[in-house]
Amino acid sequence: MSWWDEPKPSPYLSPSERFWLNVKPVLLEAGYRLPAKYDLAWQPKSRADRRAAKAFKPRASLIGLTRTTDNAQVMAKHVQDCEEAMVRHVARLPESPRNHCTPILDLIATPDNEDGSIMVMPLFLPAHQPIFETVGELLEFFRQMFEVGRQANVPVY
Repeated sequence: MSWWDEPKPSPYLSPSERFWLNVKPVLLEAGYRLPAKYDLAWQPKSRADRRAAKAFKPRASLIGLTRTTDNAQVMAKHVQDCEEAMVRHVARLPESPRNHCTPILDLIATPDNEDGSIMVMPLFLPAHQPIFETVGELLEFFRQMFEVGRQANVPVY
């Protein structure tokens, strides 16, 4: 197939989002599905869909995925080669109550034409908008935040 026969990427994807389109087959093989806007045939049905597709993402290296086995929402991050060693170390940390690192569910190698790896993590709520159901959950949240601050020797606000 020549370059003029290949389908053009969606106009709703930014240049930085095209990385995710390039690794889509690898993610599907690993059991993760990209959002609908990364399907080449996708067209927005309304203005709201169009605005959501063009909405600013916090970082181009992050994306929300769906795990195909249980339809769980997860986050994926494109990590460069220099970060990969640190990620592999964190993935081997023992399960400890003092370990407050985000667990790494999967580390997927990218195709040869892309550099780095894809790190898959659970999707969490933002820390500045926590939802607490009990006072005990609130107290545990602050206990962990102060513990992290003590370990890092930085003030926790």
